[in-house]
Amino acid sequence: MLRKILSKTKYFLIVVLVGVLVLTLFPTILDGGSAEQVQSFVARFYVQCLGRQPDSEGLNEWVGRLLNGTKTGADVAEGFVFSEEFTGKNHSNETFVAILYRAFFNREPDASGYKAWLERLAGGMSRKSVLDGFLKSEEFAGLCNSYGIVSYAGAPTYTASTYSGYSSSGATGFQAGRKVNFIIWGDDSASDRPGGRVSGRTDINIFVHLNLDTHKAYLVTIPRDTWFGGRKINGYHASGGNAGAVRAFEQFTGAKIDFYVVTDFDGFAPLIDYFSGVDTTVEENIADSFSG
Repeated sequence: MLRKILSKTKYFLIVVLVGVLVLTLFPTILDGGSAEQVQSFVARFYVQCLGRQPDSEGLNEWVGRLLNGTKTGADVAEGFVFSEEFTGKNHSNETFVAILYRAFFNREPDASGYKAWLERLAGGMSRKSVLDGFLKSEEFAGLCNSYGIVSYAGAPTYTASTYSGYSSSGATGFQAGRKVNFIIWGDDSASDRPGGRVSGRTDINIFVHLNLDTHKAYLVTIPRDTWFGGRKINGYHASGGNAGAVRAFEQFTGAKIDFYVVTDFDGFAPLIDYFSGVDTTVEENIADSFSG
């Protein structure tokens, strides 16, 4: 009985969340990142690159330039990496590359990529060239896109030909038409769980196709234990962050994912509270030793 109640609650929340997304995404063209998004984007560079919280003056300056379009994500990244504060730390090549992965890919280095960059540095490649390699990558573009920011001037729009092995309309959200794909992820992390709030495993994966012409939305649940690429599909978010998970789910579904939504256990209670709670009728007595 308890499982039945939880199942009904889960699907109710899915329907509600999709409704909110439909209302939010209804305009035919979405604006760039909000001030709050852009602040989060810049603040993470302070933490990852400089190892401190942002000062208000510097934060406001970078945010203002991003919002008015005079700076791109790559401009901000270069500003931090080549700042006197960063270069003054005299990081080793190993630390330098690790910081680039965390700051610009939102993940820990993979062994092969980490080794390759270190070998290039040892062979005489400049740190600027290494940084350019990170900033011109699809992974960094995905990070910028998640904050509503242009990655760099003249950044390409990835279309069907960019991705081999599956088809894509090449649409960039609603700007290329009135059909959009997004994915809803339920992340298993939380501030009071081991590891804290991190890019956790996506135990809920719901692919949504929204057609504004027909006013219909199609939802497909992708089970967390689905085997893809030699592993469970829910692990891609934990190992590759948002950008890595988007790539994996695009390859799995064969469709371009324009947007994604992530929530975790910390976001579950506020979501319920936002809708003034969810009433559940318990039709039978339930003995649950875990809840006291």
